[in-house]
Amino acid sequence: MKCFICNSDMHYYFSKDFERYNLKELKKADYWVCENCGFVSSKTHAEMSDDQWGSLNHSYHGEFLKNSPIKTDDPKWDDRLQKQCDFIVNLVNAGILKKGNWVDWGCGGGDLADKLNEHNIYLQKYDRYFPHISEEQLKSIKYDLVINTSVLEHVRDMNPFIEMNGLLKDDGIMAVHTLVREEIPYDPNWFYLLPVHCSFYTNKAMQIIFDKFGYKTSIYHYESSLWLWFKVQEYKTEFLEIAKKYKDELKTLPSFSCKENGFMDYWKLKKWDIAR
Repeated sequence: MKCFICNSDMHYYFSKDFERYNLKELKKADYWVCENCGFVSSKTHAEMSDDQWGSLNHSYHGEFLKNSPIKTDDPKWDDRLQKQCDFIVNLVNAGILKKGNWVDWGCGGGDLADKLNEHNIYLQKYDRYFPHISEEQLKSIKYDLVINTSVLEHVRDMNPFIEMNGLLKDDGIMAVHTLVREEIPYDPNWFYLLPVHCSFYTNKAMQIIFDKFGYKTSIYHYESSLWLWFKVQEYKTEFLEIAKKYKDELKTLPSFSCKENGFMDYWKLKKWDIAR
């Protein structure tokens, strides 16, 4: 099995039993790890047909969670969406993000877009499993900002990255939320191993993706767990000048960090700051 991030060899890592979920599509998953970048992927999920993958998502989200006393596998989801909305609103008000052609790719029901609409910030909603704009409408224009939150852990190959990045203008911005670690735990009981999570990213894997699609500068916002990836490196100057003003003088923007050249691996900082 080859790593779809860096095309290096992968080897078997561990397996997880999913019998307790009572899902006909998934009883056990075998996870493989990349020998180069540390990316971990489920070989079981990768080998599913599109119909099997769609059926698993339907069974898990439509039946298991509905009948589960937990009701959600992400209890901080709504609070995080609100914080992401607040951060984006602050960036728009600060002049850091400019309103334009925006899209929330893989938006599910479109909750983040709905929250932003309440602040007169409008963006398209796209999800192939929900009745928003069509793929034809999606691809009819180029976007200033593409948002994807809680999406990347669900992808089974590089195609979603290619699709999302193909939507951006040359100076566009990607907003990303997913879990990233220095290394993926060798632990079948790790909380993030859910039936529909099949891709798990290390810092090195994210840096490879970052470089592959031509990004230069990145910013991470702690409270909302949201990255902004910038294709135009010069944009960092404007961003940091305005950000420092709003943080130091107006006390408007919460803490975030910027990496001028590369993926912002914020957990390596000794203290939270707005520049690295």
